[in-house]
Amino acid sequence: MSNRPESDACPQRDHPVDPSVLAPLESIHNRAGESVAEVLIRSFVQEAPELLEGVKLAARSSDWTRVMMLACALRSTSELIGARRVTQRSVDLERAARTGWQDRIRRLIALLEAEQARVMRWLTTRASESAASVPPIESERPSARTPRP
Repeated sequence: MSNRPESDACPQRDHPVDPSVLAPLESIHNRAGESVAEVLIRSFVQEAPELLEGVKLAARSSDWTRVMMLACALRSTSELIGARRVTQRSVDLERAARTGWQDRIRRLIALLEAEQARVMRWLTTRASESAASVPPIESERPSARTPRP
């Protein structure tokens, strides 16, 4: 049995995002042709920094109810993309905010911020790799004809 806290016992330890969560969502597309995974990732990238900033502001003003609400929203958006450590840290933060345990809340916010940054880097790398593997659109391909001088 491990002496680590429960929140450290996350699957896919080497990945900030569990690929097994995103994989099935890659094959489901909306009417615009985007995969569900792309939509959820874009939502996370847009919402998570604002939610974390809101958590920090609420904690500074000791608004524990607001910290809980924002941590819950962050938990939901991170869970949808498989960002397991962000999800678990958000759950831990919700629990700590219920008690108003300020030292623990500050520590959890710092851990959450670091893990969220790790997820963002992973998503950015993933997006770059995906873009590189997509063949260019017909109009972007070099012409077979060589222009005459």
